[in-house]
Amino acid sequence: MFLVKTPWYAHIANYLVTGEIPSEWNAQDRKHFFAKIHAYYWEEPFLFKYCADQIIRKCVPEDEQQGILSHCHENACGGHFASQKTAMKVLQSGFTWPSLFKDAHIMCRVVIDAKGLES
Repeated sequence: MFLVKTPWYAHIANYLVTGEIPSEWNAQDRKHFFAKIHAYYWEEPFLFKYCADQIIRKCVPEDEQQGILSHCHENACGGHFASQKTAMKVLQSGFTWPSLFKDAHIMCRVVIDAKGLES
């Protein structure tokens, strides 16, 4: 059995392509969705977000996030940065996702904890 997980932005992409939202959403869900939808742009097969700093960034599905975080933490320009700097390097590289800063913090915490165990 092969399960495919839909990316975090599936509802956004579906709306931009078809103009439809999930029928099970309540009024608050719809209001929240329409408040943020203006910042997104679909260009097959990618979703982009117009960010607050006026830069357009590619929205990254979950299965690509860890690799991007690892690269920006370990390899880019000297490596092993703190969580804030790692997240900023991801943004500077042109990528975004909603839990970016939280994910960077968790990844850096795991790296720090692992280094403590090695000592």
